[in-house]
Amino acid sequence: MNKDERILYMREYRKNNKDKRNSYMREYRKNNKDKYKGILRKYFYKRDYGISIEEYNKMFENQKGCCKICGRHQSLFKQRLCVDHNHKTMEVRGLLCHTCNKFLGYINDDINNMILYLE
Repeated sequence: MNKDERILYMREYRKNNKDKRNSYMREYRKNNKDKYKGILRKYFYKRDYGISIEEYNKMFENQKGCCKICGRHQSLFKQRLCVDHNHKTMEVRGLLCHTCNKFLGYINDDINNMILYLE
């Protein structure tokens, strides 16, 4: 079986056995819910921001569970506070709510033009 035939075979296999694969993963996640979420979060924080869960929790405590920009507490949101970082230096700046984090992304972390406009 050459490479192209193998790719077609695997696509067909995945298509025909989607329920089997999905039910296995659903069952695994259901039985290991807390462990699964913790492992993924730990991995992503380390990979994307270079921080550990303990460092995240320390920042959360220092900010008293509030967004560093708007000051609203995490209990008002459905999601965890986002890790905000400088995309050029990769330095972590703090924890933000989803709205403030998106806002910074929309303006490309450059607030000077917005300040000039508002004045």
